[in-house]
Amino acid sequence: MPAAAPVYLVENTCPGANVEECLTEYRAFFPTVLMKGARLMPGALDLLEKLRRDGKGIAVCSNKLRQFTTDLLARLNVQSFFGAVLGPEDVPHVKPAPDMLLLAMERLCVSREQVLYVGDMTIDIQTARAAQVPVWIVATGADSRATLEDARPDRLFSDLMELEHALGGRA
Repeated sequence: MPAAAPVYLVENTCPGANVEECLTEYRAFFPTVLMKGARLMPGALDLLEKLRRDGKGIAVCSNKLRQFTTDLLARLNVQSFFGAVLGPEDVPHVKPAPDMLLLAMERLCVSREQVLYVGDMTIDIQTARAAQVPVWIVATGADSRATLEDARPDRLFSDLMELEHALGGRA
């Protein structure tokens, strides 16, 4: 796995920390808490089902190790909705570089014109901009709404139900 993903995480959440020590702790600790309290957000299953009915391809692009993401999707019983699940080990450069999103597009066999990137953090806005695709953000991640507004996504929503409503026939 490229060291860049966890290093990026550590450098941006623990400035000045010993990166190697933090990475060792992260790799040991994260799997022990990944599933605790894990649940789908309100509206998530309805949205996934709508996208499937509409024949839309869905991918996950996460700076978490792919295995962490696939384990979580399986635990939530939604893994079958995703045509691609990508992590930092799949690309040379992690988000906000566009590599992961471009690979997801390739695996789903879609062009930029067919893509809508949905995320919940500023890094997702940066990733979409780097890949030159539209980005809608649901303000449920670690960034404040004001921070997200300052990053200027194409659309900003409070929850997934709002996003599903906005998709309407466009999903």
